[in-house]
Amino acid sequence: TTPAYEFELTDVEHDFRMVCGPESGAVLSALGDGTVVQPTTFSIASIQPNPFNATSTITLELPSAARVDVQVYNITGQLVTRLVNGLVPQGRQQIAFDATNLASGIYFVHVNIPGQLSEVRKLVLVR
Repeated sequence: TTPAYEFELTDVEHDFRMVCGPESGAVLSALGDGTVVQPTTFSIASIQPNPFNATSTITLELPSAARVDVQVYNITGQLVTRLVNGLVPQGRQQIAFDATNLASGIYFVHVNIPGQLSEVRKLVLVR
């Protein structure tokens, strides 16, 4: 089996570890004392960078595995791309949006998790 990957960030005030395991595909956060921090609500944690040039990352918080649909629309409401449409494991999940072939402008990311979350966020692509 593929080993899990760990990344540690330590400074004077914080001790934080990220672990990504192949079994679940989930990214979990752990505090320095070993306490695992699981998401408690379905949410869009962030979309960074925004404004962006070429690529941006959509970070979702999933307290349990769920069917996730992530779509991107342009300013006129036309579907540009569907980034995810299927079962996504629990944890903090990152989805890359590559807009290399798109024109500068305003785009909208719609994240739908049936029965849990339906949210739209604005993205600004600047060339």
